[in-house]
Amino acid sequence: MRRIDVKIIKLYAYLENNLGDDLMINILLNRYKNYRFYYCDEWERSDVFLKYKNFFTFKIIEQKFKSVNNFFNLFLPKSKKNYLINYISNYIDKHTICSVYIGGSIFMQHGDVRYGYGNILRDKLKRLNDGKLFIIGASFGPYFQEEYLEIYRKFFSKCRGVTFRDYHSFNLFKDLKQVKYASDVVFALKNNNQQNENVVDKQVVISIVNFETKDYYDDYKKFIKNFCIEVANRNKYPVLVSFCKYEGDEKAVSDIYDTLPETVKSITKKIFYSEDNIDVLLKLFQRCCFVLATRFHSMILALKFNKPFFAISYAPKVSDYLNDLNFDCYCNLSEIKKIKAKDVFDYYFLSVKTENIQLYSEKAFLQLDTFLTGRLL
Repeated sequence: MRRIDVKIIKLYAYLENNLGDDLMINILLNRYKNYRFYYCDEWERSDVFLKYKNFFTFKIIEQKFKSVNNFFNLFLPKSKKNYLINYISNYIDKHTICSVYIGGSIFMQHGDVRYGYGNILRDKLKRLNDGKLFIIGASFGPYFQEEYLEIYRKFFSKCRGVTFRDYHSFNLFKDLKQVKYASDVVFALKNNNQQNENVVDKQVVISIVNFETKDYYDDYKKFIKNFCIEVANRNKYPVLVSFCKYEGDEKAVSDIYDTLPETVKSITKKIFYSEDNIDVLLKLFQRCCFVLATRFHSMILALKFNKPFFAISYAPKVSDYLNDLNFDCYCNLSEIKKIKAKDVFDYYFLSVKTENIQLYSEKAFLQLDTFLTGRLL
């Protein structure tokens, strides 16, 4: 009988139906179709990748073998209960060749490392340290303690490969041999609608983030409202887009939509990302005439499809990335009161061809490619 060579890669990621993260995972799964990806993070709320034959989770295993496992439990001693599930878990560990942690904002500091958060962080890193680990497409920070930086310096030094998407993050750890720089992973997205890439309609994409916990949320909503009115005055059509329901984007979209004058509301669309409409959103970005980007990956998609855009920087990752490209087409969220909606169309950056940026995104996978093809890093 021919031996089946099962190659499993353990996958860690943010699986909360966030368009940016889902696109990154989509690219990863399509790139390595000959490998099985076992999603083993504690977040398991999204079913968007269940359609992929090379993706599975522990929840899937439990559901698939629950009845058989329960049958075995009837005849096994207490010490050997759940034998089948445990056997499968051991099988996965035996056939795992490496681990991948893919995502953007996955290294933000959320608490004081000298107190309870320090224990949480160390537990997280211990859990990730389950073999040859590759980190792909990340930013580092924001952080506010040098101790936090040093914890990750030690952690990254033990990883097999680490790729950051901005120079600010890269420069913090560039002395480590396994730390590299590459453009954002989403630039590696394959264009499945090339026949329509030159079609431009009058829709203006406006990606929204929920800032309810911040002092300037009211200023942000007012700005977006005025921008929608300005779009309508220019005989174009606003499209309010939510990238992540879990983080409250849908609520923010609805809050802003409800403040619009009826004449503007009648021509304004609301589109909420879900597991069924990735292609719809990609086509929207590909065909629109302008992007007002708050979500990080709405900015990346504007660049990817060569669209004029203006960004609202709500975190350093946005401004750091644009500064790397020498683009100044953004304003900080805290200063949004200082800019008028009608001026955005004058400040925007008309995106140039991004072939070099897209080629650099391939470098995000270089360390993993090299490992999987059997060459030493």
